[in-house]
Amino acid sequence: MPVSTVTDNWNDLTPDIILFTQDHDPLMIMEITTHKDLRRNFNKCLTLFARFPQAEYFVFDYDKNILYQYDAENNEWLTSIDYELASVYFDKPILDYIYL
Repeated sequence: MPVSTVTDNWNDLTPDIILFTQDHDPLMIMEITTHKDLRRNFNKCLTLFARFPQAEYFVFDYDKNILYQYDAENNEWLTSIDYELASVYFDKPILDYIYL
């Protein structure tokens, strides 16, 4: 997919990883970021969630090696420190794919 903005901010390019349906609807969105930019990427994902509530949202902080998953039901971010985070679209936990 070509690089384009996904929010109203022209500096927000497409997320780092997007898993699409055949109709190009996002199923899973992942941002990979530094710890310094973590909050900005959380906000970006929440903006995208407002447009695409059916998608799963992950943010990986590679400085701290922590994966976050947005829990829409409870409106909170879960961490890989407390949970083994997984996507319904993959066979293994997400960190197993990151640490290949």
